[in-house]
Amino acid sequence: MPASDPRSLFNKLNPIKRDLICLLSVHYAPMSRTDLLNAARRFGLRTEKGRAFTHGDMKSIVDYLLEKKLVLDRNRAISCPLNLANIACDSVLDENRFDTLADAVGIKKSQSYPSYFTPYSSYEHFLGHLRAKIYLGELGDFFGMIDWAGQSYYRDQSPHLDVFVSMGGGDYSQPWFRRLPIELRLSFFVLPLERALFRLEPVDHLIQALQKEVTENGWSAPDILADALLLQGKVAEARSQIGHPDTPEQAVRLAWASMVEGDYPKARVLFENAYEQLLKSTRKRNVYFQGLAGIFLVAAQLDGADQARILALRERLKKGAKQKDNAMTYYLDSLSTVVNALLGDVDAPGSPHDWVFERVDPGIGLLLFCLPWQWRGKLSTEIALSEIQDTGKLAEKNGYAWIAKECQQFAERLQGKPVPITHCQRTAKPR
Repeated sequence: MPASDPRSLFNKLNPIKRDLICLLSVHYAPMSRTDLLNAARRFGLRTEKGRAFTHGDMKSIVDYLLEKKLVLDRNRAISCPLNLANIACDSVLDENRFDTLADAVGIKKSQSYPSYFTPYSSYEHFLGHLRAKIYLGELGDFFGMIDWAGQSYYRDQSPHLDVFVSMGGGDYSQPWFRRLPIELRLSFFVLPLERALFRLEPVDHLIQALQKEVTENGWSAPDILADALLLQGKVAEARSQIGHPDTPEQAVRLAWASMVEGDYPKARVLFENAYEQLLKSTRKRNVYFQGLAGIFLVAAQLDGADQARILALRERLKKGAKQKDNAMTYYLDSLSTVVNALLGDVDAPGSPHDWVFERVDPGIGLLLFCLPWQWRGKLSTEIALSEIQDTGKLAEKNGYAWIAKECQQFAERLQGKPVPITHCQRTAKPR
């Protein structure tokens, strides 16, 4: 894009050039010149002389837009720069033409989401359809497509987050965003925040935006807000955010807050209260907490090697690992191995291979991967030290004070240095 204001450049174009940009923007994924020509004909676009478009007419206009850097050529396919695409989509929404343009580029209104075999030529093509569903207000189709993506070709992608970023994620004043129902608007705050926390990315802007939205709309504060504050070591602010623990999820975060302060005995008492609340509220046998609080609080349960407590913890972790809807199942299963080792059961040999660390970026995921191995005394200093130190540096840089401290003490323990006793690495030794 040129340095000039893209909205001003868009508005100065003649209607034909603007409509071509709108067609590309609604489609989102790159289009071949032939596909763009066919879409223009379906839309009923005419030349200035009133005749149907030919390949020559299309080439002339596309070449002009390329010269002005208002469109991009990607392997002989044409697309719009993202900021211009969003401006164009806002424009056609204001003109009530979005559904007509969507139909012209092959996005049908009330189109059902596909079976396993994808009709989309690329992930960008799929995102273009998701964007259209939001713009058209077809949220049932949107969520159906998201569910389908999680079970098929795009299960390793994050379409819910990627579509939000593509539509100007972070600018919550956009008209399309203000029109969304509360549940979807909230998810566009929560999901980017969850991903950023796991990657230890800067989150203050997301926290502030979410707090502002919660206050202005009278929403209940989502639990992820307390998670973010606790990872940053802001215990008092987290407690204020949680308030009275009306839910098991709030109660377990109060236990986590005591753990962040180093008060493990209090954390254990509050954890027991939260777990009892969880059992009563769910009326399920195989249940455990689904967030980070339940994972980190395992350290408080292991502290001191109380036999009865560890036996109870083993049963709870087993139950949690059976939950099909628990995203922390992998970590719960790893922690079960730690507990089995502490109880004298046969432990798996060796330590993680070097290639594992090459595939795991610094962040919460790496820390949670390493902790169980370290607790079992099977984490190689040579392999893991630099990774833990990098995670600590990233945490310190981006404001995660508690994680930075934990990583520092983790690294010191790997190096055989004496460390304070109030941290996640304080556990009993396997028998």
